[in-house]
Amino acid sequence: MLSTLLYSEVSQQFLRILASGNSPIYLDAVDALSREMGESLLGMSRPEAVEIVTVVIEKHAGLRSDIQEEELQQDDFGPPRAQANFVLNRLIAAGWLSEPQRSDYQRIIYLERAGEILLEALRKIASPDEAQFTDKLQIVCTTLINPDAFNENAWSALEACISNAKLGITELRGMQTSVERMIRRQLEVSTLRENLSILYDDFSQTIGHSCYRELVRVKLPVR
Repeated sequence: MLSTLLYSEVSQQFLRILASGNSPIYLDAVDALSREMGESLLGMSRPEAVEIVTVVIEKHAGLRSDIQEEELQQDDFGPPRAQANFVLNRLIAAGWLSEPQRSDYQRIIYLERAGEILLEALRKIASPDEAQFTDKLQIVCTTLINPDAFNENAWSALEACISNAKLGITELRGMQTSVERMIRRQLEVSTLRENLSILYDDFSQTIGHSCYRELVRVKLPVR
């Protein structure tokens, strides 16, 4: 089962971070640390990490004290640097970060692989790629209406069709999500000028040209 496999790799605290009332601070702290570390495998010194998380704490005006979080004690609501140390310890205990003991007694912070994977997924959710319609479904249609396409290696051709169909459906869902996002933006603006700007500028460029026009061009519904 998925849960068995997942919790054999990470603790339940790993995901509980995302449900905490202070999750915005935890996420922004991990994101800031990850971006500062970049592609380096050398990690980051504890003092450097504290400085970075302190900036995040200050931007959020500190940890929230009006929520129930069993790990938080009264002493944790001190100055920003003290809160930064608490956040680092919390992320280490949950498995997002690690601070292995070293023979030279240096304190180095590393981003755990599980945290890196989930952080990348969260970034994609927060900033989704623009929807784009490619030729995946067109290739499937062309293959299926061509009997000779399955003569030499029918199984490979069928697998390719299934793979392209899945990718094509994912593209269509991306288009749907983009349209829904545009509608939400239109509903949020307060003037007709802003509404029309979204419709004729943003929508036309991101959906009309890259998606809808291509969808019509390949005559997919007919196929």
